[in-house]
Amino acid sequence: MYDLIVIGGGVNGMASAVHAARKGLKTIVLERDKPGAGASSAAAGMLGASTEWLPDEKIRSYAESARDYLKKWVPDLEKQTGVQAGLKKTGAWRLAYSEKGREELEAHAEKAGLTLEEAPEIDGVRQPLAGISFPQEAQVEATAYLNTLAAAAEAAGVDIIYPAQATNVAAENGFWAVTAAGKVYVGRHVLYAGGIGPAPCPGMPEMVPVKGECLRFQPESPVLNTVLVTETVYLVPKADGSVICGATETPYDTTLHVKPASEEWLLNEAVRICPELSGGAVNQKWAGVRPKSVHGRPAIGRLAAGLYVNTGHYRNGILFSGYTGKLLAEACESGTVPEALQPFHPEGE
Repeated sequence: MYDLIVIGGGVNGMASAVHAARKGLKTIVLERDKPGAGASSAAAGMLGASTEWLPDEKIRSYAESARDYLKKWVPDLEKQTGVQAGLKKTGAWRLAYSEKGREELEAHAEKAGLTLEEAPEIDGVRQPLAGISFPQEAQVEATAYLNTLAAAAEAAGVDIIYPAQATNVAAENGFWAVTAAGKVYVGRHVLYAGGIGPAPCPGMPEMVPVKGECLRFQPESPVLNTVLVTETVYLVPKADGSVICGATETPYDTTLHVKPASEEWLLNEAVRICPELSGGAVNQKWAGVRPKSVHGRPAIGRLAAGLYVNTGHYRNGILFSGYTGKLLAEACESGTVPEALQPFHPEGE
């Protein structure tokens, strides 16, 4: 008997499990492949609460709280586990290289009370028409963060079972029974934190798979010291001097290969923005498929008594993971969903 059964071993499932176990809840994670095998490990790792330009004020405020929480929580995890997550407080710029992009930046700056800088000079970057600086932004290395979460989960006593695809979730005598890989696991609470693919839980909102493709450049020496987000691509400098360029967006494409045309486009855009990348070899390319809720925002909250959901994060899975995991663990412990999660009601209310 478990207090919490988590379905899905990506960053959101694992972060929720860590928080729950630290509260003394007996917790298990059921993962269909291996932890982080889906969208989580394909992410660039940006904590882009401000550069994402989330449309709703409540969601923007939540994203900023999530970013600030991770900036404190990740060092705590690193200290306790000894496993580094690649946290870098690099800040970020949102840049415009076209007149249309500049007009959008200006409108956003006016609406949000931000400072628009004309033609800012940024080391290693072709001078844009305009930009907005977001010094509070940060990032992690996606796979390293997953390793940190896995170490924290193990230290907290979380059982992690894989491969164990959940095929059925049913209420049973006041508890929840989850069938996975031919076994039945019983718990007081269930949290579905899966990605794309059929969900075994009743009442789940529809998810749209969106494929994204990325390249990693490895220049001979570091060429960027801040994250860049433009009208076309983003560039994310990592601790080892590499730079991730992403990402294409193709709805309903679940293939995991990088198309030659996409690779060429990403490469050209990266070099156009950061000319010094022209001498850096592309040493890695990959694709991931992110779940996007048809409601246009993550689905987080309670589906039924004891049954919770945390999915549909699209490009913000890592950003939301720590703070959302904390709040959902509190919900399991108290039986009350925190007010901060109301904008993400699974039924779109």
